[in-house]
Amino acid sequence: MASSGRKLLGAKAERHLAGESDSRTAQSEIAAYAIVVDAKDNSSAEFYEHFGFLELARDPRSLFLPLSKAIKKLGTK
Repeated sequence: MASSGRKLLGAKAERHLAGESDSRTAQSEIAAYAIVVDAKDNSSAEFYEHFGFLELARDPRSLFLPLSKAIKKLGTK
């Protein structure tokens, strides 16, 4: 498989996993404020920022998304 094909599959998998984790978190009874991720590289950080994640600390690869924002994006009540 060509490198670009692997990147596309990786991006699709990341989108699926991000959506899965948001959905499961929104449906759980866990007391949580945000989803926190540590992006593996700058490209991954940009991917998460595209979906509304914000920088958590001084490291631009540490990002968070408030659950209230994630729930609104999912359309889950």
